[in-house]
Amino acid sequence: MQKLDALFDWIIQNQKIILISLFTIIFIYCYWCTYSLYARGGFNYHDLGFINDFAGNAAHMGKPFYLSVKALGQQNHLATHATFSLLILVPFYMFIHSPFLLLGAGLIFIFLTIPFIFRQFEYFVGDLYKNFKFQNAILPIVFLISISLNKYLKSVMTSGHFEFFFFFFACIYLTALIKKWNIWITLLCFIGAVGTREDHGIYLGLTTLSLFFLPQDLKPQDSNFNKKVGLFAFSSFLFTILCFKVFMPYFSIVEAEPGKISKAVALYWSHWGTSYKEIVLNMLLNPHKVFMAAWSGDGFYQINRSFCFATLINPFMFFFNNVGAFIQYTSSDVYKVDLAFYNSAMFLPGHILCYLVGMRKILQWFSQYKNILLRAVFIFVLYSPAAVNIWKIDKLVYLSPGPFLPLPTNEFTKDISNISDYFKENPHLKTAYSTFNYLAYIPNNIQKFDDQRVYDADVMVIPESQIDHYSRNFNLTAYSEFKRGRLIFLTKSNRTKN
Repeated sequence: MQKLDALFDWIIQNQKIILISLFTIIFIYCYWCTYSLYARGGFNYHDLGFINDFAGNAAHMGKPFYLSVKALGQQNHLATHATFSLLILVPFYMFIHSPFLLLGAGLIFIFLTIPFIFRQFEYFVGDLYKNFKFQNAILPIVFLISISLNKYLKSVMTSGHFEFFFFFFACIYLTALIKKWNIWITLLCFIGAVGTREDHGIYLGLTTLSLFFLPQDLKPQDSNFNKKVGLFAFSSFLFTILCFKVFMPYFSIVEAEPGKISKAVALYWSHWGTSYKEIVLNMLLNPHKVFMAAWSGDGFYQINRSFCFATLINPFMFFFNNVGAFIQYTSSDVYKVDLAFYNSAMFLPGHILCYLVGMRKILQWFSQYKNILLRAVFIFVLYSPAAVNIWKIDKLVYLSPGPFLPLPTNEFTKDISNISDYFKENPHLKTAYSTFNYLAYIPNNIQKFDDQRVYDADVMVIPESQIDHYSRNFNLTAYSEFKRGRLIFLTKSNRTKN
C-alpha cells in the first residue's frame, strides 16, 4: 500500500508533464493514422476535393466559396451550406497547396479544443476527485485518453470536412459561458460555432437550452446567467432561420418553389413528406416511428455508449442534447443515422457536457466509500464502455473499417506524390481535370474541373489504365503526353477550346 501511495504521489506531482506528454503522443498517433488514410486514397473525390476547390479559389482567385466543379449545380458553395467560418482557413490556402491542409487543420483545431474540455472537467468534478489520492492520480489521465480517442471524435477528425470548426468553437463557447469569461470571447466563439454550417444553430441552441438544467451547485454565480442562456439560444435559432430564408437563397442560382423542400432535404427526408410542414407534422403525429428510426440505427446507442451512458443521469440535459440528433436518425441516409463521418460533430459538445454532469453525480455517489478497491472498480465501471470505442472508427471510409491504425503505403501514395511533383514542375498550369479517384488530390492552387468542363482544363490527369477510354471518347490531339508512374498528364499546347 505504501508503494502504491508513493506511486500516486509521484503521478500527482508530475501530472502536468504526464498529461502534456500523453496529449502529444496521441496527437502524433492521430496525425499518423489520418495521413496514412489520406495517402492510401481514402478521400478520392470525397467532399475534400470540393472544399479545397472553393477555399483555394478564394485564396488564389479572390472568389470566396466559388465552385469550379459544375456538376454540383451551383456556382457558390454558400447556396448549399452557409459555412462562413471557413474563411478562417483561406489565408493558409495562399501558401499551403497540399490537399491535406483541411485534414491537418481539423486535427489541430480538435486537439486545441481538448484543453478547454479539461477546463470543463475541472469545473464539474475537480472539487470531488482531488480529495482522493487514487482518483486525483488516475482520473485526469483516463479522461484525456477517453476524450481524445473517442470514436466519434476520430470520425470527425478524419472526415475530410469542416465540422471540426463547430466542435472547436462550441466547446470553447460553452466553457466561456459556464466559467463567466469575457462576453466578447463568448460571443466570438458563438459566432464561429453557428457560422460553421446553416443548421448548427439548431444544435447549439438546444445544447445552450440544456444549461438551464445544470444542477444548482454547478450553475455560475451570475444573476444574468439564465438571461444569457436564453438570449444565446434564441440567437442560435434565429441565425439558422436567416441562413435558410436569406443568406442561402441569395447565393443560389436555382429558384426554390414556394413551400417545397430543398434538394438536400428531399434527398434524405422525402419519405416523411413533400414539404417542411408535412415532414414536421408526420414526425409529430408518429413519434413511435421517429423513436424506432433512432433505435434501429447504431448512432443513438453508440454515441451515448461512447460516453459510458453517464449522459443519461440528468434527463433534462440528456433530452436537449439528444433531441436534435433525431434530425439525423430519421434520415434515409445510413451515414446520418449512424452519425458516421462528420455527422456527430454537432452533438459532441453537448454530450461531453452531459457526460461531465453525469460523472459528477457518480463521483458524489462513490465519495462515501474510502476503499481504494471500490474506487478502482468505479473508474473501471465508468470508463469501460468508452474503452470499447477507443481503437475503433467504424463506417468511415472503405479503407478503414474497424481499428484506427496507420495504413501501409501503396501505389496510390506514389500517385499522389507524382501529382504534387508534376504541378510543382509546371507552375504555369492553373486548371486541371482528373478522374473520380484523383480529383481531390489536385493541389489547392489549381482549379478542379469535372467531366462537364474537361476541355476547359490546362491539364488532364488520367490513370494509364483508362487512357484508351479517354482516347476513344475525347479529342486528345491538342494535348502533349507525359507519363509518370501509373499516371499520364495530358497538357494543352494552347488555351483554346477544342
